[in-house]
Amino acid sequence: MLTFRVLGPLEVTGNGAPVEVQGPQRRMMLARLLAAQGQVVSVESLIDGLWDGVPPLRATGVLRTVVFGLRKALEPDRPPRTPPRLLISAPTGYALRVPEEAVDAWRFEAAVRGTRASGTPPEAVLRQLDRALTMWRGPAYAEFATARWAARETARLEEFRARAVEQRAQALIMLGRAAEPLPDLEAQVLDHPLREESWRLLALALYQAGRQGDALAALRRVRRVLMNDLGVEPGAELRRLEADVLAQAPRLEPAAVARPTAQLAPSVTPATAQLTPSAANLAAPPFVGRANELGRLEEAATVAAAGRLTLALVTGEPGVGKTRLVEQVGDVLARRGWTCVRGRCPESGGAPAAWPWTELLSELAAAGHEPLPESARVLAPLLESASAHTSHDATGGRFRMRHAVVNHLTATARTAPLLIVIEDLHRADEETLDLLAHLVGGAGAAPIMVVTTLRPHEESPGLRDALGQLARYAPVRVDLAGLSEGAVGELLRSGAPDLDEVTVRAVAERTGGNAFFVCETARLISAAGAEDALSQVPAGVHAVVRQRLARLPETAQALLRQATVLGREVDLDVLAAMTDSDPETVATAVETALDAGLLVEDGPDRVRFVHILVRDALYEEAPQLRRARWHARAGTEIQRLRPAEVSLLAYHFLAAGDRATAPRAARYAKAAAEQAAWRFAHREAARLWQEALAAHDRSGVHDERTRLGLVMGTIRALALAGDVVAARERRNAAIADAERLGDPLLTADLLSAFDVPTVWTNRRYAAKDEQVVAAAERVLRLLPAHAGEARCRVLTTLALELDGTQDDRGRQAAHQAEALARGLDRPDLLAQALNARHAHAYHRAGLAPERLAIGRELLALGLRHDLAAVEVLGHVILAQAHAALAEPETADEHADAVERLADRYDLPLPGTLLGWYRAMRVSIAGRFADADTAYRRTTERLGESWMWGIERDLLHFALFCLYIQNGTLLDLAGEADEQYQRWGSNYARGKALMLLAEGHPAQARAVTSAARELPRDYLLEARLGLAAILAVSLDDREMASSVYEELLPAADCLAGAGSGVVTLGPVSHYLGELARCLGRPDQAAAHHRHALAIAERTGAPHWAEAARAALTRGGHG
Repeated sequence: MLTFRVLGPLEVTGNGAPVEVQGPQRRMMLARLLAAQGQVVSVESLIDGLWDGVPPLRATGVLRTVVFGLRKALEPDRPPRTPPRLLISAPTGYALRVPEEAVDAWRFEAAVRGTRASGTPPEAVLRQLDRALTMWRGPAYAEFATARWAARETARLEEFRARAVEQRAQALIMLGRAAEPLPDLEAQVLDHPLREESWRLLALALYQAGRQGDALAALRRVRRVLMNDLGVEPGAELRRLEADVLAQAPRLEPAAVARPTAQLAPSVTPATAQLTPSAANLAAPPFVGRANELGRLEEAATVAAAGRLTLALVTGEPGVGKTRLVEQVGDVLARRGWTCVRGRCPESGGAPAAWPWTELLSELAAAGHEPLPESARVLAPLLESASAHTSHDATGGRFRMRHAVVNHLTATARTAPLLIVIEDLHRADEETLDLLAHLVGGAGAAPIMVVTTLRPHEESPGLRDALGQLARYAPVRVDLAGLSEGAVGELLRSGAPDLDEVTVRAVAERTGGNAFFVCETARLISAAGAEDALSQVPAGVHAVVRQRLARLPETAQALLRQATVLGREVDLDVLAAMTDSDPETVATAVETALDAGLLVEDGPDRVRFVHILVRDALYEEAPQLRRARWHARAGTEIQRLRPAEVSLLAYHFLAAGDRATAPRAARYAKAAAEQAAWRFAHREAARLWQEALAAHDRSGVHDERTRLGLVMGTIRALALAGDVVAARERRNAAIADAERLGDPLLTADLLSAFDVPTVWTNRRYAAKDEQVVAAAERVLRLLPAHAGEARCRVLTTLALELDGTQDDRGRQAAHQAEALARGLDRPDLLAQALNARHAHAYHRAGLAPERLAIGRELLALGLRHDLAAVEVLGHVILAQAHAALAEPETADEHADAVERLADRYDLPLPGTLLGWYRAMRVSIAGRFADADTAYRRTTERLGESWMWGIERDLLHFALFCLYIQNGTLLDLAGEADEQYQRWGSNYARGKALMLLAEGHPAQARAVTSAARELPRDYLLEARLGLAAILAVSLDDREMASSVYEELLPAADCLAGAGSGVVTLGPVSHYLGELARCLGRPDQAAAHHRHALAIAERTGAPHWAEAARAALTRGGHG
């Protein structure tokens, strides 16, 4: 068997002999997998760890090579094609599966845990810890000290080591050998000067060793340390010991100190305290069966307290005890001086987006941790319910809000370590998950512990993506299974001490150890007796809840069922109003439910169902029609009592679903959508706008203006959420409705409803929508002279609609929009107009300098006016323009800026489109195979909702340009036929080049004659390069002359590189070939020399070789 040693330098042995694991990457990967303790480590985390966040090109392929080498080292005799036993593959990464005894750190941890068991004699504790401590040969994971992933595991193991030194010292003191641990304790307090338990044991050992003065000196030293470093007095244990030493108390004598060994284990006190003081009114059931899980979370808290944000994921089925565990953690940490806050993801509808963050930020503010004024303004969307503020920059606003959350929580944690609990993460909305990822990724050096609870089989796609992002931070995973039979017995006997083992076993089997089910069964036993209860206990939680409800008076049952539509938390004034009950009736029913344990108090006028399972069981029992009526009543009363709670009102009126409440459903869904947009939750806003529209249509109210307003809200929310396809389709479908109203301003608003800056076309490729163009022209004729802003927006829309066409009207519209925006002094409108101008700066070759100027102005606008999306757009255009001008290093700087900003602002499209650019850069270096792989991978990451289905066509064009340069064009013959069938004469030149490669020049010439004029878009220069190849190959001088004149203004450029997608190389090379075809040898030579200079400047050996070959061919070599 292989054994692994990480408590010091990494060593591997097999059958007593060393096993050589050579190479730093293999050693680091092995150590990383060992630190994961058998859990799967994702490919992303491994790449991040091995290359410290700066992976090489094709990092995944390099990682596979590392895995292959490591497997060879660990299992050299494994036969070919047999699966590995140790380093296994998983869908998301890799894991090392070895037994616990094979790893010294795992054995050490198990040994220390084992000494904490109740009843272990001090002699046995001493023997076990002496053996365990000898495993240490130096700092854990010593050779990986600088690796980010190792810091967390090193701190955790160091905590175990310090605890082992303390437990060993305690055992020696109990055995009357107080002098022996003194050297280790002295070293311990030097290494860990804030560990009060180590100081206590040192002072106690000194006293028992007859050194009373030294004991007092040690106690005074620790007082100075704590006051100087933390500004706090020593804890109660140290103060009590100091008093006992001064009084020479008899209990300090060795015989008195030899207390029962059970006290070596940490005490577990049944606690009723919650993360918030008002969260419970009854004593909580005892905390049983989760000592190991609690210990793991306490260890994680120790790491966090040392100044490293720690994330813990507590998973388990409903009712298994996730909330009880995190409440216990909160109670333990609160006693240690931590600040503890909690937010719950709503278990039923009606809460605004990012609600858990609103809860915990409000809780912090109530405890005196209010944000600074500059942060409070940015955090207003999370702390206020109104949506009176607007911003021209949704992208930057969202980032600033997230950044303010991180800064505020980090500042709070500086006063005391901070515990943040977010419950029911499986119900989290997108903004909640994004804020969580932003906090975990942005507050790494803060003493913060984030604990989340979630159900393992209810993960939404958004949650799966978020968990994938969070995996790189090595979260502590605590998976809760059912309680053991012994723990079930403890839980049952806390209320019924005389229960026999047969009853306990029956309950354990029936409930599967589900803690909530056990408690509910215990209450049923208490009410009906063990024999009767067990004879009728149903097989599910919902059934047992209903059975317990049946024991309540009819009035209480009816009120509880109606209360379920209010969610888990129930405001008693709303309940009384919606049920037409007097306060006394409600109070009596609530008291009955409190006594039955179905409700708990949650404040003076609010109760809460004891578990969401109780609420769900009762809610689902009522017929849907009845629930709908209850929702309508609830909405009516909340509208009267709390009219500002628009999300809650929208939830109830939408759930009512009838025609009578539809107008109010539309009204409040609209208000909730605006609130969601204010919180930058654009997907949620889009959903609510669509709900509002559906409710308006259901109402039977024929108000086209109101309806159009809801449509425009939907369009803008969809665009901001990134679904431009759906936004455009909605916009186009509503144009006729808008024009029928005869209000040109309203139609202008609709046409420009999603005028957000974009780095990609906002319509299908080469598909001008005549309806949009005609409507825009009509509106421009009808708009009044004073409507400058509306006119500017419509002109921008028109210009973008005519992008890539032969129509000069698009360029005119863009210039007119720019002039209006400058006159209005509106930077947001100017950015839109410049964006439109850029779209029309590809209509002829050689316009890279114009695009460069546009990019510079956009970048300056974005920086000057804090418009994040505009800043990103400026960098994108500058990267493309500098690439076109054969300045790849400058282009790379802007591409890197795009990547940073896309990551900061959570913009998927610019970051993904960079994949095209990176592939193009690889192709410039002549690494054709790598470029091919990069192009294909980028295409796989793109979706039709972003690229309008053109991504496959663009991939083909990129590969066509790549393969024609390396002489392998025939490999694309099949795809070329498909493209020709799809695009016809628009693809004639590509088909002709393929026919030439196949040896059919006559057919190529015939196909070329049917070719249409080249599209005037971002690929024009690349298409002209291909046309040049075709003209020369066919010796078509008329075509050669035409292409030469078109390409000549771009002589200093790389053909196609301005697209940021693909390049054929220096335009001068193609000019040289065309000049040679036209019988102009001197011009040809001059162009080829220029091409050679560009190739050498850009580091493209294949282009340089082609230029030299051309010069040699022309006699100028």
